Order: sequence, then structure tokens, then C-alpha cells
Amino acid sequence: MNVDGPTGQPSTVQYSAAAAAAAAGASVNTPHDYFSYSTTTAQMIDRWEFNHSNILSNLSQLPPDLLPSLIPQISQQLQQQNPMMATPSMSALAAAAAAAAAATAGSQVGLSQQQHHHQPQPMQVDHTFAVPAVPIHRQQPSSLQPGAMAAQYDYPGAMASIQQQPQQQQQHSLVNAQFPGVQSQHVGQAQGGYSQNQQQQTLGASRSHGVLSAAGGPANGLAQHAAYHQGFQPASEPLKLFGAGIKPSADLVPGTQITRQQALRESVRDHVLQTAHQLYSANARNPVLIDMLQSLHQLHPRHLPTLLLLACTYFSSGQAEKSLEYNRKILDIDPKYVEAMSNIGTTLRSMGYAAEAEAQWWSAIKLSPGYWDAVENLLGVLCGSASAAKPGAAKTATQPRYAEALQLCEFVDGRLCQSRAPLRYAVQAKQLPRLQSLLYSAGNLRLALGDVAGARGEYEKAAEVALGGQMRLEDAVVRIAQAGLDPAQKQKQQQQPLSFASLPLTMLAPDAAARVLHVLFPATLGVLPGFAGLAAAQQQQANHVAANLLLALAKLHQEHASVAQPLTVVLPLYYMALALAPSPSTCNNLGIILSAIPSPPTPTLVPSVQGGHQAAQAPMGAALALQYYTHGLRLDARHPHLYTNLGSLLKDLGYVQEAVQMYRKAIELSPAFDVALANLGNAVKDMGCVQDSVEYYLRAARASPDFVEAVCGLANAMAGVCDWRARDGLWTAVATRWHAVLRADAVAADIFAVASRGRRPTAPAVLAKMQRLLGPAPEPAAGAPDMRRGWMDRIVEIVDQQLADGRAWGKGLLLARDASTNATRPTRALLWFLDGLARLLPERAGSPLAAFVHMALDLARAVAAAEGDAPPAGTRRRWAAVVRQMRCEGAWALRLAERVVVAQQRRLFQQRQRHAVDAGAPEFRRPQLPTGLAAPGVPTVLPFHTFTYPLDAREVRLISHRNAMRLSFATLGGGAPWLPSHVTPPPPAPPQGVLNLGYVSSDFNNHPLAHLMQSVFGMHDRRRFRVFCYATTAPDGSAHRQKIEAEADVFVACAGWSTQRIVERIAADAIHVLVNLNGYTKGARNEVFAARPAPVLVAFMGFAGTLGAGWCDYVVTDPIVCPPWTVRAEVRAERRRRARVPEMAERPHVAAVDEPRRREWAAALAGDFGELDPEEDEDPAGDVCGGGRWVYTERMIYMPHTYFVNDHRQGFREDDELRALAHASPDALWRAEQDARYRMRRELFPQLSDATFIFANFNQLYKIDPLLFRLWLRILERCPNSIIWLLRFPAAGEKHLLRVAAEWAGDEVASRVVFTDVAPKHMHIKRGRIADAFLDTTECNAHTTAVDILWSGTPVLTWPRHEHKLCSRVAASVVCATGHGRRMVVSSADEYVDRAVAWVEGATHTYEYSAPRPGVSEILDADPQTGMIKHRLCGGPAMDIRRELFMARDCSRLFDTQKWTRNLEKGLAEAWRRWAAGEDEDEVGVLDDAAEKDVDEQDAKPDVVSELEQLERKREWCRRIGREIDDAIDLFAASEENRRPDVFAPPGRSIWVLDDDDAMPAQSWMGQMVDW
Repeated sequence: MNVDGPTGQPSTVQYSAAAAAAAAGASVNTPHDYFSYSTTTAQMIDRWEFNHSNILSNLSQLPPDLLPSLIPQISQQLQQQNPMMATPSMSALAAAAAAAAAATAGSQVGLSQQQHHHQPQPMQVDHTFAVPAVPIHRQQPSSLQPGAMAAQYDYPGAMASIQQQPQQQQQHSLVNAQFPGVQSQHVGQAQGGYSQNQQQQTLGASRSHGVLSAAGGPANGLAQHAAYHQGFQPASEPLKLFGAGIKPSADLVPGTQITRQQALRESVRDHVLQTAHQLYSANARNPVLIDMLQSLHQLHPRHLPTLLLLACTYFSSGQAEKSLEYNRKILDIDPKYVEAMSNIGTTLRSMGYAAEAEAQWWSAIKLSPGYWDAVENLLGVLCGSASAAKPGAAKTATQPRYAEALQLCEFVDGRLCQSRAPLRYAVQAKQLPRLQSLLYSAGNLRLALGDVAGARGEYEKAAEVALGGQMRLEDAVVRIAQAGLDPAQKQKQQQQPLSFASLPLTMLAPDAAARVLHVLFPATLGVLPGFAGLAAAQQQQANHVAANLLLALAKLHQEHASVAQPLTVVLPLYYMALALAPSPSTCNNLGIILSAIPSPPTPTLVPSVQGGHQAAQAPMGAALALQYYTHGLRLDARHPHLYTNLGSLLKDLGYVQEAVQMYRKAIELSPAFDVALANLGNAVKDMGCVQDSVEYYLRAARASPDFVEAVCGLANAMAGVCDWRARDGLWTAVATRWHAVLRADAVAADIFAVASRGRRPTAPAVLAKMQRLLGPAPEPAAGAPDMRRGWMDRIVEIVDQQLADGRAWGKGLLLARDASTNATRPTRALLWFLDGLARLLPERAGSPLAAFVHMALDLARAVAAAEGDAPPAGTRRRWAAVVRQMRCEGAWALRLAERVVVAQQRRLFQQRQRHAVDAGAPEFRRPQLPTGLAAPGVPTVLPFHTFTYPLDAREVRLISHRNAMRLSFATLGGGAPWLPSHVTPPPPAPPQGVLNLGYVSSDFNNHPLAHLMQSVFGMHDRRRFRVFCYATTAPDGSAHRQKIEAEADVFVACAGWSTQRIVERIAADAIHVLVNLNGYTKGARNEVFAARPAPVLVAFMGFAGTLGAGWCDYVVTDPIVCPPWTVRAEVRAERRRRARVPEMAERPHVAAVDEPRRREWAAALAGDFGELDPEEDEDPAGDVCGGGRWVYTERMIYMPHTYFVNDHRQGFREDDELRALAHASPDALWRAEQDARYRMRRELFPQLSDATFIFANFNQLYKIDPLLFRLWLRILERCPNSIIWLLRFPAAGEKHLLRVAAEWAGDEVASRVVFTDVAPKHMHIKRGRIADAFLDTTECNAHTTAVDILWSGTPVLTWPRHEHKLCSRVAASVVCATGHGRRMVVSSADEYVDRAVAWVEGATHTYEYSAPRPGVSEILDADPQTGMIKHRLCGGPAMDIRRELFMARDCSRLFDTQKWTRNLEKGLAEAWRRWAAGEDEDEVGVLDDAAEKDVDEQDAKPDVVSELEQLERKREWCRRIGREIDDAIDLFAASEENRRPDVFAPPGRSIWVLDDDDAMPAQSWMGQMVDW
């Protein structure tokens, strides 16, 4: 679920009601905690088959005493079958009943006075005994549970149902997130007999002492009791029961007026037994029953039906032992009487003898596999988690025994199945629903056990049972797809028939979907053929099960695709499910699926909620999704999930106000609906009301404390307005002692020293020290928030858990582990996958990647061929090296497939250079991922949020990587049906050396990116580049947009275009290098890059971090923001160097210590395919090359000064008075600048003393964290003549920061925290000169703002707090580009405070006075009293920096956009050259004998690397790169007449762009910063 979308901006959560039961785990949907108890074998009336005509025709065969109870039942059935005929038919039936009663004078059957007013209940069973069971009252579920077995069945014995989970336990997800698989449905201990109250409280269907359907058993079972099935013969003497006032006699059968002598006759016995059944159904504990049945038993001691009902009566009366006694008497008479066996099992289970009960059920099933009561009871026990307890013992929880349950299903299936092709079972038509439910359960069990293919097979069998053998399910899907074709497609289909593997996307409106069954089965009027013989009510309930299994099957196709484009199968299955059981939840899920379908090439109008059509452009899928949401609301106008998802759709289409209305409606219906609350918070936040959104996030988090989207949304919103209450748990306790720091409290000062080092708040060492200083955290008071564990602590826990869970993606798909030997072997899926890749790269020696693929395939085949034997030692070692890299099997396969696509494109390009090549050849087909690989999940915390969250390098890397994998899988895994089956052909070699350079962005408007880059596109050298710009947003009419449109060679306005159309256009434009200017920011179209429409993919500027993607080859950065030890390619090269060279000559004192690590790396490098695995664990030794240190999966294009381009020299000049002095002397220009500063200072802060030092920060307030704010307050405390100037950005943050300042530092310091409103861009840059110094935010720096400030001349004090976060190092990069980095960059919190204080303490100011010059426009006004102009002249360290910045800015490298563009061109040209030459691949293969050793066999482990040792490693790294660059320059100069090379680009590593004048100053700065 996404609360904040992959753009870094709040998005929406879609909720699938079908996923409700998943919150408690998977669900097998087996029988509930009731156990069927058979009361008779009699077959009299099948409620699903009788009708009024056959009742009337057979009236003479029925006992007269049944007529009064039958009439209400027949009435109910007639109403269900044919309401129009019910009244006349009942009149006829009543008349016939009266005539029959008159013909049998004196035989009126009555009940005792006590029960005379009891009206028989409608029958609730599907079996063949006409005894009314106690009705089961069940809550109508609001949605179909796709994993449920028969949740809506009203007849007992249905394979268990799902209880509706409480809403707060429901899992909130997209439709492709959760369909329940397997879960015990036992809600309590089995009791065997159940009261009416118990049944009313249970959603599942079960018999009250399950009434056996004799038809449920096999033919021999029917024959054994055939005599009883012949029906009743009229008694010669009418049966009389006691009426009012009649006293029983010892000679009478109790409860009747029948003498014992009369009861010796079989016909009279049967009538008495029938009456006993009536009494039992009305009240199973009727006291007369036992005496009545005992009397019959004495007269007919071997009459089995009497014994069976007697045993049931004892069971219902709580006399389990007596029940066992009489059931066993039955078996003494007939050892194969399965009804008694099953009842014994139920009784034993209620007594706590679980094993004995199971044995009895198994005995019954083996005798009669179609005896459903025993099957369902045993299945329920095996899938349950509550164990029956023996008398006096406590109940114990047990794990469900899914494997045994599956064996049961297989046994019954195998015994009943007569033929697999075509599918045929020895089951009566009326029992097919129960067979369908059994197969459905088998599918759920297989899914729970990890057998996805087996689950799909079981579901398909269950579906084909419903289809009645007329067609396969695949055929039904194809026919639905055919029906959905438009005329042009139908004409094409006549020449090329559709197949299941290559279907088109079938887009049906709700009314068309409702008719699909009529299209499929016109002969049965849209009824499933397997259920055509059932009555309407039974059809309806069977349809519910069929719909649920179709939904479960659709879910499998979504997550484990068996075809290239899963949605082509998923949608028809959903349409069938909706036609079978119209459900608002199915509409909801369909809406979610359809809304994710991308736009068609041409826009579609969106139907308006108010009627008609909106004028907006919207994707076709979204328009259809809107129809399904609306259709669902017609089915249930109070469905909160539909309102929520409708709101999400409207929000995505830009109708935020309407979305808010939908969310509010959902909350009105369900006030604690956490998803709706979180989505409402997102929408309100998007409207700019950040403070208002906090309320909704907080309500959502309180409703569901583990709802991660709510927790993250709350943390983001509160951080956005600097509301830090309960933010950091233990750190909040530190904050409460802040005032003590200002007063030299020693303990508090120690705490602050710990907290101000920039360490991650959850670092154990930091927390441990703080806990020692603070003492134990107190327990929270009643009703007070728990300050020991804050929101950020919770977020870090969430991230870690989600990343750990995500590592299991694809687990078991490629590797199988032998439990006995612990050996890892390849699966068939891995062999198929590697074989497919090897066919795509047929030349083993063609590239390092091809060599690896063939090597891995050879190893896998060798290990697989070894079977039970161990492979040769060398094979085993090399195989182990490959397996070690498959930490996440799904990610490994996806990354390898992406690498193969790159190799295919290059191979096609290189072959075309030599001769004509068919791009449609088999070797250029896109790689196919292993079948059964589900879509990967993504963490709730998105890449944009990592900028300000306390996350380490590995967490940041994996969050981006998981998001990238999701996009890659959506493209390569079948989510892009438009994608050609072959790789996109690369463009030809650049004609005349002119590269086609494409830029893709949503920000070619009035946006910071356009402000910074607007001149770059026109500055490109047209002799080397042709510039294409692809704008994915509509024009805003701004000057920035107009300039970019005018200066690009080709400007493509592709707002509203589908991904397919953009990709096809880029490929048609023959782009060589494609640049992503968005990354993970709002408006990104990263799916375009995932399709790889160009050979070289580059990213920069838009997103200040790694994309973690196989669809990004390079990031344009510099060594300051991305040191080499944070870059994967550089770390891998360093590992190879250290693995190859023991370093004895270089550093003998560490050689012995480093040897274990050298061997470990050598073995690991032997098994990767040229890149390190992002899933690498953190190196516990803390080595600088360890898995927990590097972040960037991309190679770098390192710029020589700074990567951060800007357009200030061209676009942002000063006031007219300064322009007039452009050619004046430096002193005059500087004097004019000071006057302009002084004038603006007095205008903005008229009450401020001239001696006050103004610190400023103009960032958005979300970048301020508690640690930084403590530093600022500390500076203000030490400098009483200073203020800090912040922006109301947003305005709601002002009150929170002022409150915190007062709490932590007192009112006087708080009064010097000053806020002003945000200014327009030009004014914002101009008034930046007012500040004396800019205090940068440290967690996420000022980026554009830092450049704005430096252009105004104001010095920036920055602390690059994190090596692994680019966003925290940008200001250091731009500051160093000015040449004054050492004066403005610090390395610790203490130095940050001290440097700021030094600037204040060293500041001076003096005044000079001058008379106004005639005819000259003065910047300052003259004093009205003296007539003189007062000039304020400032000095000090900060002012010295200001003068140098201001006076040199026109020649500063930071503001030289032309020079920056030329250097960028060098890097891009080299990236293309390396791709064409194949030099961007790193080496693959075994290095030396170290790789031949088993890592597990090494006794020595790497020692922990100290901080000093890490620093030394970094220094050496920097020095070595410097030497390599110098050597490359010298070598090139020697061969190229003293000309400097454009780049230093070692194969497989980053590209270092060298400036024509000063080579690589950023690299020198990087080395200096290590020492700082």
C-alpha cells in the first residue's frame, strides 16, 4: 500500500475488501468448529429437488403427521422457485392435506400442549432428511472473500466459511496485495452438540447434529439401508401423540397414545420415529425424546435409525458416554455404518480425545469417501489451531496440519474421480457444490504449503466441476476475450484465432460483465452447466463458492503469472466472478485493477460522478474503474471501501476536493476506517493544509497502531510542521533537559554531546550511553503518551521489518534446499531461466555477462545431475559462490534479466555495424522471468522520505532498490502488454558523431529544475549533440517553459501520453543517451526508463539519491556528494584490488588481519555477474568496503567542480543600480552592494539593531530536525546579539518551533527566532543578501536555496552530516565549487556551533557619511535632518567571505553554466562510447586460489576495523584515485601533444570528467574533507 506515492508526494491507499480476512493470516476455509452429527439415514424429501407437483402426487405416501410441518417448508421453497405460482399452489396443497386428514379419521397428529405453539422452522439443510434444523443466523458479509470456501452457503456441511474479521484487523492493500490463502476457521473448542445460541453466533454453516444425506455416500452405502429408503406405508391404526390433558400410561410409548404392542409393527414404529425426529428438530433436549426412543429401542433392539437418533439425543443432552454406547451398538450390528463412525468421532472430539476422533472419521471416509460429514469434520480439525482437551485438562494451541489435510483432500478426490480428461466424478449432481468446495480447500492448502502450481490446478479443477465438463476454464476465458473484441479485432481474429497464452486486454463495462455467463452458456440461460440441475437457492450458494475460487485463481495469475500478460486472464476471471455473485467487493477489486492500467495512446473522457463526462483526459482503465466503483455503490450504498477507492481514483485524476468528499463519506460510514482516514490526511496535506492532516493521520494510527501508512503519514505531517512531540522516544527525554545545557548542567551536557554527533538515533551505542546518563525511562502515566518509543523509532522498525520480509521475494522458486543434507540445488525454474538466457547470449566468450550465464547454467546442470550424490568439490565451490549471491532469489533473477537486455541491445548494435541483422531474431527476444514469480512488495517508506529519516546506508539503498524492482517487474514481468517481444533496437552509430541526447522531465515549467537548467539545453554544442526534450506535463505559459521549448532542437509535449507512446517516440527518435530529470519525484515517468528505449540511461538533478535501478546506468554527481566508497562499482573494484593483492608491500602491518576478508571477497566476486548484490548485509567488521556502507547501484559521471548546475549568471541579475556599476571599480561595486544590503535590511527589519547578526535559513521546515534546532538555539544562547530568520514554509510550523524554543531555551532565546512569509523567486534571491550568514540544514541540505544564497554573496555554513546521503552533502559541493569550502564546511556539530559563534563574535560594523551627489541616483536616502547619507560598512570573517563570493561570482566555477555544460557533454559522450565498445561491464569470474576455498571452512574471521583504520583506508583511496588521474593525464599528454584528456574512465567503473583548466578539483576537496 502506498500512502505516499513513488513521487515522494502523498498519494492514496486503495483498499480491497476482499483482503479483509488476510489480516489474521492465511485461510484454508475448512469446516468451522462445529462437527456434523448424523441423526438418520432416511431419505425422504430433498429440499433442492421437490416441487409442489411431486409433493401432491406423492401425498398418499407421506405420513399424515408430517403435513402440518411440511406446508410452511413447501411454501418457502415455492416462494424461492416461483413466487408467482406460490399462492395457488399452496391453496391446492392445503386442500389436498385437508382431504388426506379427513380420510384418516382419528389420526390427527398433535404435539403436547407445551410445544403446541412452536412453529416448525424452515429447513436449513441440503440433505435428504426432511427435518427442520435450527436456523443459522449469519451476518451478511460485505464482500466476497476470495479465499473463502462457502462463506455464503446456507446449507449445513458446506466446506468451512470465514468469519467476518473486525474492521480494525483487516489488511489494507491493493487488490494484488492479499487474497486469503489458508487459515483455521475454528473459533473455539469443538463441543460435538451445539446450542441454538452457538449456531446463531457463527457465520459458518453446519448442521445441528449434522443430518446425513444418504446420497452423499457411495452406492454400497445406499444399498445397505435401502429398505429404509422405500418410504413409509400408511399405518392400519393412526398414530396418536399425547394431547392436552392426556396422562401417559406404562403400556404406551412415551409421548404418544400408541401402545407398545402397536409399536411392534414396523409401519407404526416408523411413524413414531418420524415424530421423534420432529421433536428433535424442534428441541433436541426435549425430555420426552429419550424415553420415547428407548421404548422403541426395547421393541426393536436392532433398528439402526432408532439407535442413531437415540445416540444423537444423548449427545445433545450432554450425555456423551451414553451417546458413545449407542453409536457403538450400531457398529456391533453393522460395522460399516459410517454415520455412527462419524458421530463417534464427533463425540470423542467433544470429550477431548482428538486422535481417537480423527481415527473414527478416517475409518468412515475410507469406507465411504463421499461421506461429506466426516470429510468436512476431519478437514476442519486438521486445519484448526485449537486442540480439544481431555476432561480436566486445559486446551492447548496446535499448529494447523495442512499437509495431512491435503492428503485427505487428495484421498477423497482420488477415490471419487472417474476420469481426469474429461473431468468426471462419481458424485450426484446435487453434491457437486460440496465437491467444488473440497477442491477449493485443496487449492488453498497447496497455496499455504507453497505449491503455487498445484493450487492453480486444484482451483481449475473446482472451476471445471462447475462448468460441468462442457469446456475447460481456459476455453471460457478465451471466449470472454473473443466477446470483448471490437469489430476490427474480430476481423483480425478470424485470420488468427485467439489463444490462452496471447489474449488481448478485455475491457468490459459492468453491464457487459454481468452478461458473460449468458454468452458462455446460452443453453442453460447463463447458469453454470454443472449446477444447471440445482434449485435456485442452491445455485446461488454454489455460485458464491465458484465466484470465490475464480477470484482466488485470478489472484494467483496476478502474483504468479503463467502467461506473458496476466491481466488478460485476470480480468475475464473477475468478470465471471461478478456475473456469478454480484458483489460490491468484487467491483471494488476490479476498480483497483482497472485504475492501474496505463493510458491508451489516445485520451479518454472520464464519466462524471454527477453525470455526463468530464472534459479532463484520463486513462481508459481509470474511466472503467470509475464505472465499477459506481456500480458497486449501487449494490451497496454504504460500502466504505468503495468510497475510499473512488476517492483515490478521483484524487489521482486531479479532483482533490471530490476525493475529500468521498473519504469523508467513507469515514461517516466507518469512523475508525484507518485507510480512509490516512487517505483523507494525504488529500488534505496535498491541499496545503499540513497541520489539518495531522488529525486524520493520528486517528488512523490510533485505530490501527500497526497500520504503517498511518504511522508514516503522521510522522511526515508532524515533521512538516516541526511538531516533534513523541517523535524520537528517548530523545524526547533529552530535549526536556535542554535548558540545563544552557546552564552548564554536566549530565545534560554529556547527553547533548552524545546526541549531537550525527549518529543514527537507534544506534545501540548512542542509546546505551543516553540510558546510562538518564537512568531508566519511567513508565507512562495513565492516558499519557509513551515517550520511550517515538514515531521515528516505529518507522525504523517498520522499515527493517519490511526490508527483511521483502528479501523472501521468490524464495524457493530458484533454489531448493535439502533438509537432510542442507545442500542447495537448482530448481527446474532456475534451469529453465538460465537456459533461456544462455540462448539469448549464445557466444560464451562474447562478454563477461555471457560467460557468467553459461558458467552458472553449467554449474546448475552439474549439481542437478548429481541428484543425491555430492557434486565434485570444484563444482560445489563454484556453485556455492553463485548461490551466495542469490540472497533474494526474485531480485537476483530480475537484475540478471535486466543486464541481459543491455547485452542484447549492445550485441545487436555491434552486429549491425558489420552486417545487416534481423532485430526479430530469437536471440533478441526479451528475457522471460521464471514462471510463478509474484510482483515484489515495496516498503511503506519511500525513497523521498529517506532524506529526513534516520536510516543507514543499507536501508536507504534497499528502499530505492525495492521500488525500482517493482517498476522493472511491472515492465519485464508482464505488466506492460504493449511491450514488444524483442528488445528495443538501439539507434545506429551517431552520424557525423552527433549524439541524440534526450531529456525526460515533468518540470519544464515554473519549477526549481527549470530555474536551474533553463539555459543548458540551448548551450549544448550542436556539433556534437542534438537535444530532445520530452515534457510529461502540460505547459504553464511561464518564461522558463518558453525558453526551453525555443532552445531545444526537438521539444515533445507528451503530457497525457501513455508509457507505450512515449517509449515508441523515444525509440523512433533514435536517442543514444536518455536523461531522467525526475527520479523518485512528483510527476516521474520511470516506467519509460524501465522499458529501456535508449542504450544509455542517465539520471541527475531531480532526485538527490540512488535510484537503485537496473534502468539507470549512470548518475551525474561529484566526489563530494558521492564519495567512491558509497558507489557499488567503485567498491567492487576496490574489493577486487584487495582480493587480488594482499597489500603486504603496501601496508604489511594489516596484511595478516585482512587475509580472511580477502578470501571472503574473492569467493563472493567469483559468483556475482559483475555487480554487487544490493541485498548484501552490513559488514559486522565495519570495513569501508563492507555491504552496509555503499549506497549507489549506478556508476557515476563525476563532474570536476560540482554536479549542481544553475542559471543564476544568465537568469538572476540584481537591481538596476548595481547593473549601472558593472564596469566600476571593485571598491565602488562592493560599496554599492553594502548600501543595497543596508537599505533592504532596514525595510524588512526596521526595529532591528544594526549590531544584530542575522542568521537565516530559507528551507522548507520539514528539513529542520530536533538535533539541528538544538544547535541553532545553542548558537543564539552564546550570541545574544543574533537572531535566526526562518520562513513560514509552511506557516503552521511557526508556532511549534516557537513553542519548542521556549521550552528548550527560554522565552528570551525564543523571541529571537523570527519568521517571515515566503517571497517570489526573484525577491527571494535578492533579499538573501540581508542575512549575514546562512545556517544550513544538516539532515537534508539546502540545494537550490544554497545556490541562491551564494549568488547573493551570503556565506553558507554547512555540515555534510552523512556520507551515505547525497541530500546532506549538496551544500558542501556547491560551497567547495566557489573555492572557499574550507571556510564554510565543518565536520561536526560542535564545529558547526563554534564556527557560527566565531562569525558573530568577529563581526564588526562602522559608519561613513557622504553628501548626495548631484545627478546621481543614490541607493540610500539622505537623512532629512542632516542631509547626509549614512553608510554601514561591515567586517569580520563572514563579511570577508561575502566580499570574495560577491566579487568573484561572475567568474566562479559554480555559476559558469557554459563550462558546466561542456563538462557534462564529456561525460555523456564517454558513457555512449563505453556502451558501444562494451567497456561498461566489469570483470566476472574466479580470481585466484582464494576463490577456490570454502568460506565456511575458514576459521579466521575479519577483525573489526577501527574508526582510525577506516579513515586511513579512505585517505589511501583518495590518494590512489588522484595518482590514477595524474597518470592518465600524463599518459594522454604524451600521446596527444600535451592535450588534457576529457575523462578518466577505468572499464566497469565511474567516469571522472576532467576540466580543461584544473582537471578534478572536486576530487581534491573530497580528500581534504576526509581529514576534516
